[in-house]
Amino acid sequence: MKRTLLSLLILSLAAPAFTEGVHRVHLTFPSGGEFKGLLLSEVPDRSVTVQDRTGKRYGYDLGPGVRMWKEWLNVPKERSPWMAMGLSMILPGGGQYYNDEGNLGLAIDGICVGALLFGALTASNPANDSQAAYEVSIAIALGAYLFGVVQAPLSALTGNETRDEMIFGPDAQGLGAKLSF
Repeated sequence: MKRTLLSLLILSLAAPAFTEGVHRVHLTFPSGGEFKGLLLSEVPDRSVTVQDRTGKRYGYDLGPGVRMWKEWLNVPKERSPWMAMGLSMILPGGGQYYNDEGNLGLAIDGICVGALLFGALTASNPANDSQAAYEVSIAIALGAYLFGVVQAPLSALTGNETRDEMIFGPDAQGLGAKLSF
């Protein structure tokens, strides 16, 4: 119970909001060209700074003949795979809570705590010679812990790709964090 409360406290500091609002913008120019991307900043009726799907930033003047459409999107916040992995290493299920996967984080917490508690109770019973049960419970807890450590950064990457698809379309690439070794 203390571990779950501690993880919720850490996550309330690490990820205060799970979604953010962004503007997707579509510009058309008098020459017939167009641009679709993420609106970073705007000086009303004068200029905009936008970002394309590769992460490059551009500034455009909103002169005569330039038309702009904005669409407000509520998308998941971009997650750091390293932060997710680090939180999972510190606290079982921490990276899952960070990635807004509370049920999975709770399951990992429950399996780790339950297996360790079962192992401790079995080992402390003098009537049972159950070294094997103790070792199995440690293996189960370690397996759940390692699953959480590996799954958290992968889930963060998948979430970032989904975020990019929501902003730029299904063939989006470039904005999500990449994990490389």
